[in-house]
Amino acid sequence: MALLHVELAVGQLPSTGWKDQVLSLFCVRDQMGEFARGVVDTRAVVFYVSLTFFILFLTLRVVESRRWK
Repeated sequence: MALLHVELAVGQLPSTGWKDQVLSLFCVRDQMGEFARGVVDTRAVVFYVSLTFFILFLTLRVVESRRWK
């Protein structure tokens, strides 16, 4: 859900150069659009793999903290 907010913010900000490029890395719609066209971009693959590992890491921390309560 937070990524959707970042994606909406990209369209509303004035074009500032490097900030647009950084925020566009989190634009899920653009990355999925390239996958839908059959283009496999390594940046998108790295993004989704990193996001998956980050979410799994957070899930592991939550489970471990609940175990000790």
